[in-house]
Amino acid sequence: MICHPKNQYLRNDTTVLEIGTELDNGKYKIIDILGKGGFGIVYKVKRINDFKELAIKELLISSGAICMRTHYNNKVSTKNPKIFNIFKEKVKKEVKFFSQNENKNSNIIDIYGFFEENNTVYTVMEYIKGCDLEELVEKNRFYFSEVEILDLLEQLSNGFKKIHKKNIIHRDIKPNNIIRTNSGTYKLIDFTNIKMFLEEERGVITEMAGLNTKIFSPPELISTINNEIGVYSDIYSLGMTIYYCLSGKLDAPDANQRQINDTFKNNIDALDISDKYKSTITKMTHLKKDNRFQSIDEVLEYLEEIPFYKKKWYELSFEFIKDKFNKISFYISKISFPSISLPSISVPSFDFNRLINLLKVIGIVSLLAIIYRFFPSLESKICDTQQKMKVCKERYREIAFSPNPNLSDLDEFEKLVKGGVPINEIKNRSDETALNHLAYKGKYEFVKVLVDNGINPNIKDNKGETGIYEAIEYYPKHRKSSIQMINLLIKNKADVTVRTKKASPLYFAVKYKLVDIVKELVDSGVCSSEKGRTYGKIDIYGVANSVNIAPHKKKIKEIKKLLKDNGCY
Repeated sequence: MICHPKNQYLRNDTTVLEIGTELDNGKYKIIDILGKGGFGIVYKVKRINDFKELAIKELLISSGAICMRTHYNNKVSTKNPKIFNIFKEKVKKEVKFFSQNENKNSNIIDIYGFFEENNTVYTVMEYIKGCDLEELVEKNRFYFSEVEILDLLEQLSNGFKKIHKKNIIHRDIKPNNIIRTNSGTYKLIDFTNIKMFLEEERGVITEMAGLNTKIFSPPELISTINNEIGVYSDIYSLGMTIYYCLSGKLDAPDANQRQINDTFKNNIDALDISDKYKSTITKMTHLKKDNRFQSIDEVLEYLEEIPFYKKKWYELSFEFIKDKFNKISFYISKISFPSISLPSISVPSFDFNRLINLLKVIGIVSLLAIIYRFFPSLESKICDTQQKMKVCKERYREIAFSPNPNLSDLDEFEKLVKGGVPINEIKNRSDETALNHLAYKGKYEFVKVLVDNGINPNIKDNKGETGIYEAIEYYPKHRKSSIQMINLLIKNKADVTVRTKKASPLYFAVKYKLVDIVKELVDSGVCSSEKGRTYGKIDIYGVANSVNIAPHKKKIKEIKKLLKDNGCY
């Protein structure tokens, strides 16, 4: 997983504390700026005494200009002291609650304490290495399948049940506030905007309601009417988050727009997902709170009424074998075995019925072995029905478009490919096939499975990039596996002349001084056309003359000669 920095534009923001600033009387030192929202700024800090990395959130309500910073001394001032003081006290209460051991949960960010400085409150919490859902969907090419959504819901249910049991409503569930750690754990973050029942003034809730991201906010939260907020409010926001993860788009109307003209059902119907998931999202995001699910458990129970969403291909294969076993047992039980008459001789007593039953078992096992061997190997039949194909496609997407495909899934991936999954048709939201994505990730073993099973290596994504383009462009990240992929794709007739607005495979091969790859590209006809020769000239001079050639003078000279001798310019 590669998470892109969000702090580039914040470094020049005058409301943000500078990197290097010390907090809590020198106990913490700011080393980075993680983000800024309507309720505050989050910093990455280093604890001075043990160098542990933590996150600290500074309460600074920028929406409505409630808070401002006097930059020369870092002090926070406010034009509405009453509201600001209410929020400061609110933060303190919540930190005290969540920092208690009995309230901690593996799917909720750990909060350690707070301190007061610069006329505001700072919350100290764990620093999570990972990406939020927005980064996964928008920037990290993560394809959320139904299986992934179920995993997300099951993990978050632990956190939701914990806070909802304590009568706490998060009120700000959205993709930015759910992080997937590098180990695959989902964590709920940012509890600045929660509501504790019976502990908050209603007037403040109404006044601050507009601070949430509107698309993900339920009608009772963004309405000016004094509506009651409950667990169903978080369910609505979670439903909109699931829609975003499955669609990859922020095109949903907000609750106010829906109350005028509710077209959200059209958005849901356009998703390429099962009817079960469509109805789940519809019920979670119903405008009337009483018509929604009333707890996260209800959502999971509703989804799990269809068990095959959680099943892997080998579980379905086992069901197939079990079904065949039952049928064979039934037919064998109908066979009338003749009675055996033996001469009257003195032999030890023996139960021939047991022998017959044993022979039945041996026969059944033998038949199952034949089925497993000649079906053939079940792998060509694991996706042989419409229902099974749906599960196969979901599992294929889950493996192929994972942020970090694991070699432990390679055998299963190969069986799915051989089992009939349409590998040339299944794409992610960037219009990439699995080949493009896996080449980008440097997964040679997976790419080889696809190539060996006939995937078209020249399908372009929405940027005009193909598998070989991705493999060469990202060579510095993967090196050995990239070289293997490039050679494999060239041998399998990948189009070496592919070019985007940005560059071409030859451009990157020259840029990274890959002499052998340049030779492979030339031998494959990269400069066989007038267009290729024109671009060849651009590539060789545009790159070779723009890098520091002193350490690579010999390689650059060799590449230039190679291209010139083969008519590239």
